[in-house]
Formats: sequence, C-alpha cells, structure tokens
Amino acid sequence: MGDDRFLARFTAIVVLLVIAVGAFLFWRARDDRLRAEAEVVRARLEERMRLGREREEKARLQRLLEEQEARARARAEEERSRREDEAAARAREEEARRLAEEAGPDAGEAPESEGLDRETIRKVAAKGMRGVQTCVEREALIDPSLRPKLVVEFVVGTRGRVTSAKTTGPSTPGSRRFEACVLKVVRSWVFPPPLKPVTVTYPVNIHVVGY
Repeated sequence: MGDDRFLARFTAIVVLLVIAVGAFLFWRARDDRLRAEAEVVRARLEERMRLGREREEKARLQRLLEEQEARARARAEEERSRREDEAAARAREEEARRLAEEAGPDAGEAPESEGLDRETIRKVAAKGMRGVQTCVEREALIDPSLRPKLVVEFVVGTRGRVTSAKTTGPSTPGSRRFEACVLKVVRSWVFPPPLKPVTVTYPVNIHVVGY
C-alpha cells in the first residue's frame, strides 16, 4: 500500500517536471522566435534606411551635377555672347574705317584756316561712323533692301560741337527715319574747337554688314 502511494507521488512529480520542462521549452522557443522576427524586422528597417540614404545621396549628387551643367552652359552662353559682341564691334569699326576711306580725300570740306583740316574731320567722322552703323543695322531690320547714300552738311561751333546738321544730297525713298537717325548721330560728334563756326560737307555711303 505504501509502495503504491510512493509510486503515485513519484509519477505526479515526474508529470509536473515534464510539464514544467515543456512550458520552459515552449516559452524559450517562443522568445527565440520573437527575437528572430525582431531581428528580421530590424534588418529590414536598416536596409530600407540604407537604401533611403543611398537614394538621397544619389539625388543630391544629381542636383549638384545639374547645377554644374547649368553653370557651365551659362558660362558658355556668356562667352559666346561676348565673342559675338566683340565680333560685331570689330565689324562696326571696320565698316566705319571703310566708310571713312570710301569718303575719299575730298571728304569733309572746310577752310583749313578756320582750324579744321580734312584729316581732323575724317578722324572724328571715322570714329563717329560707329553710331551711323548702328542706324544702318537698325534700319536693315525694318527694310533690308534700303541702301541710302547721304551727303550731310553740318556746322561745327566754336566749342567744337555740331550745332546743326542736315542732308543735302538726293534722299532715298523711304529713308527719312534713317536720315533722322544719322543726323542725330552727327549732332553728337565733337571736334577740336575752330576759330569760328565751320560748315562741313561730308558724304556717307552706307553698306549693310551682316544682312
């Protein structure tokens, strides 16, 4: 009888131990699974963060590259515009010199005793032809067929400034606007002051450059 009770107690203890060990193993396996899942989630989050940082870095580098390309294009455009402006300025200077040469040795007729010789008049006029060329280019945009030839008569006052100017040669049809522009330029010319007012007659033969 005593052996039966001992056996029953022993069996109960063994069953309790088995249950306890099973519970321990269950909870331990559950904790291991949860830790593994958490590790997987953490690894995925880290990967997403890494990819996000890489995308941000790529976007930043792309923006920097686009900004550098834009600055390079702007510099190239400025350089091209500068070269075009220089070329246009050189063309105007060449045209002014050519116009002064085509005017001939008799251009700029005025009594030399009054303080303005022909060479002085030609030098001032050659420099002033840059403004005349601007009139030419502006008019060519409106009427490319216009090829006016003008003879300008102007008076140089005792302070060296042109006090009046007018055209005396035959007027080209449709060139009134152009003549007004040329006369405005001529009135801006400044000469060495003569002893008394001098009337100068100067031919202006116009050739359109670049049209």
